[in-house]
Amino acid sequence: YRICTSVAMSAALAAEYQCSPPEVVYNAFPWADRASLDSSSKDRLNRQLPSIHWYSQTIGPGRGLEDLLEALAYVEPNAEIHLRGHLAGGFREWLSSKTPAPWRGRIFTHALVSNDELLSRIAEHDIGFAGEMKYCRSRDLTVTNKILQYLLAGLAVVASDTAGQLEVAANASGAVAIYPSGNVQALADALNGFLSHPDRLADAKSKALRAAEHTFCWEKNANLLVEIG
Repeated sequence: YRICTSVAMSAALAAEYQCSPPEVVYNAFPWADRASLDSSSKDRLNRQLPSIHWYSQTIGPGRGLEDLLEALAYVEPNAEIHLRGHLAGGFREWLSSKTPAPWRGRIFTHALVSNDELLSRIAEHDIGFAGEMKYCRSRDLTVTNKILQYLLAGLAVVASDTAGQLEVAANASGAVAIYPSGNVQALADALNGFLSHPDRLADAKSKALRAAEHTFCWEKNANLLVEIG
């Protein structure tokens, strides 16, 4: 019995262990969860500005935030940025020191919320940032919960070029803008592409929902998991 989280990981495991490729079951959430969206606005300060969202258990180093903060020097400060997670020791000071002056006052941190509330809070925003770093092979090959939650919430996505995220982008055409990990100018260009073009942003959000409903949701993966068993 063999399953894994991406086609990229399946191919790598087959090559490494000289076995048949494991079946791919995306670690996606139910499309039905959208029925419980609360339509509240608890994070955003100015609804007239587009909003970028990122979340993890911990707001700290090694999660792509270094790229995001450095890229802001090349992004017009016409958006809010919302980070959700437990702040690592000393990281609030790091955020403050790395934030370009025009962006100060537009970056907000939020505490973790329950799993039941998370999708609602993500759905408040417009762009999901998935700056996964290639510091280990498994991180490069997997598809994280984060990018799939963004699609389910109906967010346009800006994502680093891990093998797993390239795979998602290829199956969510128009919803995900990819940048090379560590290339802050390319990241800025991807963000500006959405922030400066409201029609493009709206189209990407619509395509994100389509990709979630037709590919990246639990309903589309559950039957496969049963068939494999």
